[in-house]
Amino acid sequence: MDQSLKARLIGATVLVVLAVLLIPELLTGRKLSAPTAEAPAARDTRTFTIELGRSGGTMSNPAPAPASSAPVPAPTPAGSASAAASPDLVPQGPGGIATVPDDAPAPADPAMPAATQPDRTPSAATEPVAAAPTPVAVQPVEPVQEGTDDASCRCQDVDILAHPGMITEDAVLNARENGIFLELSYRGGHCLGNGHVTRLARKHGAMLLVDSDAHNIGDHMTPADALGVGRNSGLTAAEAERVVFENPDILLKRLK
Repeated sequence: MDQSLKARLIGATVLVVLAVLLIPELLTGRKLSAPTAEAPAARDTRTFTIELGRSGGTMSNPAPAPASSAPVPAPTPAGSASAAASPDLVPQGPGGIATVPDDAPAPADPAMPAATQPDRTPSAATEPVAAAPTPVAVQPVEPVQEGTDDASCRCQDVDILAHPGMITEDAVLNARENGIFLELSYRGGHCLGNGHVTRLARKHGAMLLVDSDAHNIGDHMTPADALGVGRNSGLTAAEAERVVFENPDILLKRLK
């Protein structure tokens, strides 16, 4: 055989062998070997098993597997302290399982108070209510002597009864019959009777006037002041307008 042909055949054979070995590795990639060591067990893991029965419940807390060869004490359950302190809970073996007797009282709900004391604070309905104070009539200054208002209101020559004070109903009736105006006073002290005068005048239909009762220059009123006296005496806005602006015209026409 020719030497050149023999060299070619050997080279082709070597290439085929290399292709068989390398092409699968290139297509699939290197295979990773499976880990031989097992994953370490989770540490500090506790498992609780609660069994609900007809006569009570049991709770078990098996000790976790130790992470190392050194013995690790089993963790104490949260309820073991109360179980040891209570004579009704009897431990059953080293596993920490306790059985609750049938006649044992039900454990208190931690979200609720252990005991609720009745509220003995007296309610507002049972407390005695203080009686309302009796209103005291405020007497205006310079009180009118008894009989003065009555005599003035019976007199047909009188046009205005100044600061009538705590006038009586009979006097107001006479003032209406004789066309006598009752004064609502702007002056301090005398004005304390204005509300009483307004109430009786409205009740019996007597006429009113707003007067300054001026003793000095500072006692004079503006129209706004006069309206304020009427409103503060208990008149409505319309009544105050009539008393301040219309009633004086009625009096002046009578005097002409």
